Amino acid sequence: MAIEFVDIENEDRGDTAPFSHVGIIFFAPDGSWSAMRPGTGFEASGEGAPQRLEPGLWVADMEYDAVRAIAKEMRGFTMRSNTWLKLTIDQIQAAFGLAGRPRHQAIAIVSAIAGRVFRLTQEALRGNLSEMGYRQPQDFTGLLERSASLATGIAAVNATAMSRSGSADKRVIDHFVRTFQSGIYITNRKGVADGFINLSFHFPRMSYARRVTDAEVPGSSLWQSASRKDPQSSADFLAEIRGFGRPAIYKAVCHPGEAFVPEYVQAFANSVGSSTGDTYRTRFIEEEILLLSRHYQVSVEGVVAGTDWIPSATGRLVRSLEAAAGGEEPARGSWSVGVAAENILASAMRSVKKESPGQAAEAVWIAARDRAAMMPAIAALDSVGASLVSAHCGNIVVRCPLDHELLMLVVNAAWESGLVLPLEEVEALRQIGVPIPEEPGLFGGNDVDYLLSAVVHKRQRNALWSLDGIMDHPAEERAKRFRIMTT
Repeated sequence: MAIEFVDIENEDRGDTAPFSHVGIIFFAPDGSWSAMRPGTGFEASGEGAPQRLEPGLWVADMEYDAVRAIAKEMRGFTMRSNTWLKLTIDQIQAAFGLAGRPRHQAIAIVSAIAGRVFRLTQEALRGNLSEMGYRQPQDFTGLLERSASLATGIAAVNATAMSRSGSADKRVIDHFVRTFQSGIYITNRKGVADGFINLSFHFPRMSYARRVTDAEVPGSSLWQSASRKDPQSSADFLAEIRGFGRPAIYKAVCHPGEAFVPEYVQAFANSVGSSTGDTYRTRFIEEEILLLSRHYQVSVEGVVAGTDWIPSATGRLVRSLEAAAGGEEPARGSWSVGVAAENILASAMRSVKKESPGQAAEAVWIAARDRAAMMPAIAALDSVGASLVSAHCGNIVVRCPLDHELLMLVVNAAWESGLVLPLEEVEALRQIGVPIPEEPGLFGGNDVDYLLSAVVHKRQRNALWSLDGIMDHPAEERAKRFRIMTT
């Protein structure tokens, strides 16, 4: 056997270490099941509780409680619910137009997608071993497999790097927790009311993750407080603090003026019933203050400011994912890369060891930038008659009356804002006569995102699948494969 030497500087990278694989299990109402894990070529089917599976990680198309009951009967396996990839299995099927397809066809596609997302995530993590405090991939693989979700697993693996953002002072951490708000939600609007339809728009996921995580976040440094003195105005105080260039959390109160404040702005401003016990938030970062000032009279009373900015640990993982995918264009053309990017983005806002995610300054800033980045699109949808249901990690769900003309306005406003619908929702709207926009000149996203967005809106399933299949090739071949396919 030939001896293979490895450069000492690369010996801990683990480029040749085996990857962990995830499998998918579909359960039918009659008690039968089918299981598939493309990474190892494993397939099986049967009835009752699965007992003839490969050891390792499996994701079932069932809710948490049902999976928990079945998992008690299984030994040597790790089974997770259908939300393990953040998108549910139903959402993945909707993205590829799998409604009504035979089970064996659907599970083949869903399991391939899950396998790609999991492998791509591991590739991104492997590019950051030293920053995360690991010597080799095997040191964190088990942590990924045991976590309740992929995003939570990424958060656990990346915890050491994330901890470099913030403070060890409990008083400062209290300010972080009181500032943190993940997503924008309107209560009692999740279900679909009679005469309405819910539409699930999303920004192109890879580009969105880059957009929200590229900016620097506060480093672990000394934090100081200051109060606004009369007669200095809130605007002047804000401008003066901004001039220092320091990370800052503002103590502020939002007073409604004479103008009507839209409900999505109210939800953006307040985290009613939060874990802090506050009915209304009184801590904001600058991006939030600037948005709220358009609708409220914002009285800034003081500030808590750090000293240093550092690159975000989450952003480093997103950039590593893009590099592993073959660069900007192949990454933007792959649906699975987008899902991996969304899980990395979501990981910044996930709890580790039952602690509040808001205890890290990076989580606070990324969550605020996520919400701020979605606001222009939410406002555009609201202006044409859609009502917000939820907004998180670049996913915006709105409720719309089943009115043909209004739905046309909504989907066009979304496209002009750079938002895309899942393929199955595109199909549903087309069936009721709503034209779906696909014109490049009206697309409000980045030019590099147009290809995948147009493929989805044109319902080109084969092209969607072929573009995604590029990620099944070795990392060093992906860019070339993409160029061949798109020229």
